[in-house]
Amino acid sequence: METSLLPILSPSTHSAAWGAILPLVFSLLGCGSNSAPIAHRASPETSTLTIAAASNLRFALEELNARFCEANPDCRLQMHYGSSGHLFAQLIQQAPFDLFLSADTRYPQQLVQRGAAAPADYFEYAEGTLIAWVPSTSELSLQTAGLTALKSPKVVRLGIANPRLAPYGTAAQQSLQNAGLWEDLMPRIVYGENITQVAHFIETGTVDAAILAGSLTRSGRRNHRGQEWAIPTDQYDPIRQAGVITKHSEQPLLAARFRDWLLSAEGQAVLQQQGYASPKVKP
Repeated sequence: METSLLPILSPSTHSAAWGAILPLVFSLLGCGSNSAPIAHRASPETSTLTIAAASNLRFALEELNARFCEANPDCRLQMHYGSSGHLFAQLIQQAPFDLFLSADTRYPQQLVQRGAAAPADYFEYAEGTLIAWVPSTSELSLQTAGLTALKSPKVVRLGIANPRLAPYGTAAQQSLQNAGLWEDLMPRIVYGENITQVAHFIETGTVDAAILAGSLTRSGRRNHRGQEWAIPTDQYDPIRQAGVITKHSEQPLLAARFRDWLLSAEGQAVLQQQGYASPKVKP
């Protein structure tokens, strides 16, 4: 399940409120051995990097965290996941994140435009992919019919991320529109706040079919056995994923170190194993 998203606060109250709220909602991923509690693993010299990350990155960042902290035992990474739109809303109110990893380029670019990040601290790190999914017990054949299979009356509920909040939802809508299916399927759509919630719909049987991020289906930790079909990338705009180091970061050097590692051959190899492509545009 996703952690609860943080409330949107007025500028006059955000500083004190963030300090009180954040410890309750952060998901901690620490460096070093997994056998000891995180609080006991951190030494007095350990630096903490707080990362606001789009939900599609949840499993990829677990692997990235392990690799990065193995090479950098002087740090730990503290993650907070949500839809890119909600995280952006928190960041413009100066939520104390050092690094923002979005599922698109628009939100990081807007942070630069608003002065919340420097132009030099903007970077593109991956391109995402979409897959259509139905249960393994389904009589539908995605391999034969592609997205057209979703028109079947057997698909009563179709899960996608909310296009207003999640870039993967925008891409799902585009793919259905380009296939000429959007109008027919709209009444059946169940919107998730983010792409991870759509995966949860699958696990709980809330939906009969879904359009997911390819990265979520690569993880062996997801209990959603079923048919998968890669939606052709010409059916939706490229899902270019970008990030920024925030201007109010308390760990700008550590944030830059993680960014540089993420863009390195080692970091990109991990992302590719998790279902992403390397960015086609130089960061």
